[in-house]
Amino acid sequence: MPTTLLPYQPPYQWDRVLRFLASRALPRIETVENGVYARFVRLNGAQGHLIVENASEQAALRVSASDTLAPALPDILNRLRVMFDLDNDPAAVFDRLKFLNDIKADLCVAGTRSVGCFDAFETAVRTVLGQQITVKAAQTLAARFIDALGTPFEAGTAFPAPEKIAGLPEQSLIDLGIMPTRAKAISAIAKGVSDATIDLSPAADPETEIPKLLALPGVGPWTANYLAIRTMRFSDAFLDADFGVKKALAPITAAEIKAVKEKCRPFGSYATFNLWNSL
Repeated sequence: MPTTLLPYQPPYQWDRVLRFLASRALPRIETVENGVYARFVRLNGAQGHLIVENASEQAALRVSASDTLAPALPDILNRLRVMFDLDNDPAAVFDRLKFLNDIKADLCVAGTRSVGCFDAFETAVRTVLGQQITVKAAQTLAARFIDALGTPFEAGTAFPAPEKIAGLPEQSLIDLGIMPTRAKAISAIAKGVSDATIDLSPAADPETEIPKLLALPGVGPWTANYLAIRTMRFSDAFLDADFGVKKALAPITAAEIKAVKEKCRPFGSYATFNLWNSL
């Protein structure tokens, strides 16, 4: 496999990024093991595997990709830069958020990244599947979804395209064990992405797209703002109603959390990740 280095500005909390991705890895498609992120890719007519490791001595991520992915490599590398938040300025973020350590020790760690995603639709579906259930249950549903609707190749399985899901009756999703409200949400997101009425790309304007998501059945404020962080790369989504955020900041009051949210601007998303990482 040919390799490419994607530089970043240190420090970089690689282990924390991997821990976050590991609990949300798509079965059959992604793995996170022994300090390595790997996945099957089907993109721009190419398919194969890629591996991402931290080359800390070079302040870069080392990307190894199958020869078969060469036609898609520029797009792959751009996606990885966004996914792993490599253009972040850790000093600026830490300078703004270090006051969190006055609330509780180690709530803010220099080099914490706001983790993005490789594919927005994959992430949107996985997010909806995981609403209000355990990580294990969400992984079971994701595996069923991929096994039933993904496209198998000799080298791996591709996540179903939004166009495919948009064309399915909602009952076909319900039959996989997905709750009706979540099936409606997945179907609505698929239709919005496939007909380009919803933009989940890093170029999207969160202030425009979040209201569109909130108008969909089964999509509430947490899901819409979480997707703004992961897919649109919104830097200032502080999830103040999130259970983990409230747990990390306990015992301060809801009013005090609102004040923390304001003080974190414009890096609310980074604050959210710092708080999650502290648990």
